[in-house]
Amino acid sequence: MSIVVGKHSTQRTKDRVGISKKLADKNAQRAFECGITHSETRGSLKRYIDGLYLSHQQGNNIRIYHRYVYIFQRNRLITILPLPRKYYDLADKLQKSKEVDGHVDG
Repeated sequence: MSIVVGKHSTQRTKDRVGISKKLADKNAQRAFECGITHSETRGSLKRYIDGLYLSHQQGNNIRIYHRYVYIFQRNRLITILPLPRKYYDLADKLQKSKEVDGHVDG
């Protein structure tokens, strides 16, 4: 599935992630494909994602990738939010186990 990155989300990628506008599309595609999904989270991280879902109701697909939360509406990136520091360890562990289990290409 091809990801659509609008003007707002391109700017958020530049501001928050520090990636140039030219790489915003590739970064969003990678986050969508390789990011941690809601079903892969647990505990307080899962509750945090639930809260984001309720506050960003147009976003129906939330992924965590490289310590940022990507909020998608179907295949369109809406915005990127920084993951709170207290979830870094759990998110890193989940990302690493996802890569080791072979769920991620590349």
